[in-house]
Amino acid sequence: MFEAYYFPKDVLVAVLYGNDASPEKRSAGGAVEVQYGIEQAINGRNLEECIARCYYIKPNYPGRSSHICNAGFLVSPSKREKGIGAAFARSFLYYAPRLGYEASVLNLVYVNNVASVRLWGALNFTKVGRIPRAGWLKKADGSGEEFVDAWVFYRRFDPI
Repeated sequence: MFEAYYFPKDVLVAVLYGNDASPEKRSAGGAVEVQYGIEQAINGRNLEECIARCYYIKPNYPGRSSHICNAGFLVSPSKREKGIGAAFARSFLYYAPRLGYEASVLNLVYVNNVASVRLWGALNFTKVGRIPRAGWLKKADGSGEEFVDAWVFYRRFDPI
């Protein structure tokens, strides 16, 4: 069920390179070009070591409202607090309009995910709603689970 939901459309994956040599160069237009393929990036490591984060982009609504996308982000717990989330959020702002979307709705940003709430606010997303009791999540102290509210964020993309 997870795979059908998470991988229906466009998915981007961040692979951490195993050495300090940068595999990227900037083109004359400022775009980043990757110089190595996925096999070179993985370089014999297991995927848990080198997959930092992934996200999907898909229409949030069908038909007449399919110009508005949704994205879902996953990050490996061992890769948190390293700035990877901010880099991927900027990547999302780059690719989503190029995939034809005019705006985004992030449907489920849990209020206790302070880093994510701060990040989307810093990237000019607007809180447009709050969903009460949106998720049944582990308590921060590990003493059980509790319902947590979630924010709904919206942003119209800059024209390309």
